[in-house]
Amino acid sequence: MENGSSVPSGSSALHGCMQEYKLFETQSNFYMIGWNGSGVYRVLKIDRLDASELNVSEDSTAYTKKECYELLKRI
Repeated sequence: MENGSSVPSGSSALHGCMQEYKLFETQSNFYMIGWNGSGVYRVLKIDRLDASELNVSEDSTAYTKKECYELLKRI
């Protein structure tokens, strides 16, 4: 990690299990935030608009706690 930025994509911390989850919602999406216990946060976005199809996208970015809170403030 350089200058407080996101955890590098090659980090082994990205491939571990998430230990805690929190669900946030907007009118059009759910956001599942997972935390692995080592300061790495990951985000799943679940579309709520199409009831006939499950549409889930995984954000490839590994966030720090601060970056994750900043992301949540923007949505």
